Amino acid sequence: MYSLKHFTILLIAVFLALGIGIAVGFTANSDEVLVEQQKKTIDRLEKDFNRIKEESRLKEQQLQEVKLRQAEEQKFLEQLYDQLFKERLKGKKLAIIETSKSKITENITHYLERTGAKIVYTVSLKQNSLNDELDSIVQVLAEENQEGFNSIKETGILEFSGMYDVPVDLFIIISNDKNSDAVSMANKFAEFKKTIALVQSSDVKHLDYKYIDNVIYIDDVDSILGKYRLISSILDILNMNDFSQ
Repeated sequence: MYSLKHFTILLIAVFLALGIGIAVGFTANSDEVLVEQQKKTIDRLEKDFNRIKEESRLKEQQLQEVKLRQAEEQKFLEQLYDQLFKERLKGKKLAIIETSKSKITENITHYLERTGAKIVYTVSLKQNSLNDELDSIVQVLAEENQEGFNSIKETGILEFSGMYDVPVDLFIIISNDKNSDAVSMANKFAEFKKTIALVQSSDVKHLDYKYIDNVIYIDDVDSILGKYRLISSILDILNMNDFSQ
């Protein structure tokens, strides 16, 4: 026969087995819940990823369509350029002044020459020119003093190409960076009552030119639209000057 001690041990063993069974069952159930939650999370992330991927695809498609449309518009404007501006500036003498070496000068020159304009010379200032030197350069160019110009060339503070053919109808100052002296030079030319175009490419910081009289300002001359605005503005301001004389 079993004693009370045996019954107690047997009862404890039963409860232990029951507890282990419950624990194992709870763990298995918890794992199933966790797996289900993970699956739902993964499904949701996959849906979000597919949605973002589709939105990105649509935006890329729209961007390509915009680029294609812009390319077609640029092509059309290029074809129209000569029809609108050919020989319109014939006989006009222009001078280009670079505040430092510029990549866009050759391109601007090409478009100006297509209008019949004559680029009589290009001047490129050496970097770190002093204010006194800038004043002297502007004065000599504005006064169109041949002797003074020869003296300035000999100092080596500028590079010159072309022919010193004066008088010049319009000075084009090209700004290449935010630290350039373009605005200061334009202001000095204006003091001599000279007609000025202050131009820059679209990647250069916008210049504060509004206090300068009789100036054309083009902030995207590297684009075809900027060139249209430049030529149209030159035509307007030179015709105005010719009319007033």
